Amino acid sequence: MKTGAMAAMSVRGGDRLDPLRQRFAAAGGSSPEAVLVDFLEDDLYEAEDLVGYLTAYLAMAARRLEDPLARGEDFRALLGEDEVLDAVAHLGQTVENVRRRLAQVARRLSR
Repeated sequence: MKTGAMAAMSVRGGDRLDPLRQRFAAAGGSSPEAVLVDFLEDDLYEAEDLVGYLTAYLAMAARRLEDPLARGEDFRALLGEDEVLDAVAHLGQTVENVRRRLAQVARRLSR
């Protein structure tokens, strides 16, 4: 899925959700909980990267709209960025994953 501008996005390490990992471990959590937290963390980072990509695209569009010398070609160039629609669709899927995993975390913490 990651091509062009999206391929340049950063990859982060995984310690952000260590407090959640520790809660599961203290409660006798097992491998499934650890995997769940890993996937949730990956989804959070991916969603943040996609939001950043879309924010940058919209900022670029705004700069073009504010430019009194912008020409039709400048706007057509923005329309040619098919990755934007892919990013929007992928963001929707990723947010759905985050919500599903949050529900799984909630169920496991409610035991």
